[in-house]
Amino acid sequence: MKSILALLFTPSFLLLQEVQAQSPTPTTDLDGKYFLMNPERSPKGGTTQEMLVQYVERNGQKMLVAAACEDGCTPMVFSYQPAPSETLGAPVFYNSFGYYMLSYEGDSFISVIPDTQLGKDIWRSIRYSNFYSKSKEKSSAMTADKINEIAIGISNQVMGN
Repeated sequence: MKSILALLFTPSFLLLQEVQAQSPTPTTDLDGKYFLMNPERSPKGGTTQEMLVQYVERNGQKMLVAAACEDGCTPMVFSYQPAPSETLGAPVFYNSFGYYMLSYEGDSFISVIPDTQLGKDIWRSIRYSNFYSKSKEKSSAMTADKINEIAIGISNQVMGN
């Protein structure tokens, strides 16, 4: 019986180790082309299923920049959030529009606009969500319900629940 329980819990333990193996401090490992679960508007007209993401440091500020194209697209800029990043063990970024980019499994981001700021209260609803991943397969397999579940779980974790 003991060996069966060990087998049952080993996969989830390994997954937990993989997620927690991320560093809360962002690096240029975040840079790259990300595939989107849902298309987003492109400043060049229409929509896009891909975004370019780059981690930058300017004047001591750590930021994540996301753009739909290399030239001529106004990027979204997110500021690094050290306190929730330390709590979660993975980088968290935020912009003034209330939009969060939450690092997920090292090669993906959960992007959400929740009903309140992270750490102020538990998120009860998500007004907007999307999934960015360096893996096209991962991005097409993700669902809005799963994103909301993960995001609300992250909010609970930051609030100490």
